[in-house]
Amino acid sequence: MVKAKDFWDLICTKLDYRFFSGVPSIELRPLYDTMSPEIMHYVPAIDDYISLGLTAGAFLSGYKSAVLISPDKIKGVMVQYRGFNEKFNIPTLFITNGLKELVTGFPVWVVEEDFFNLYKADDYLYKAKKGGCIIDIRV
Repeated sequence: MVKAKDFWDLICTKLDYRFFSGVPSIELRPLYDTMSPEIMHYVPAIDDYISLGLTAGAFLSGYKSAVLISPDKIKGVMVQYRGFNEKFNIPTLFITNGLKELVTGFPVWVVEEDFFNLYKADDYLYKAKKGGCIIDIRV
């Protein structure tokens, strides 16, 4: 397991993600408890689709962004994202914890002992420009 604070330090300061949105969920509580307004902007949402829209808007404004999402909600949001992203090609990082099943067409990187997979996901999004991917972080 990795420490949530170390995750935020890396993703915000080294990888330059600045905007996050999501529906608060118990699975991601360690991440929510360690958020810092000094290094990030977090906008809670009432619906996962709203989170997706907010992070897309942040990207269009020049910010790297990510959606924090409960593992039981991710499959439904991915269907919507796939259609949306065919038109706009917006790289989106989805952060979850405890993903039970894979989502067809979306790579999943588990971040469990170190942050190497987080760097791989960032490369996938911003260098290969492949669309969306999922980080399953074990905190």
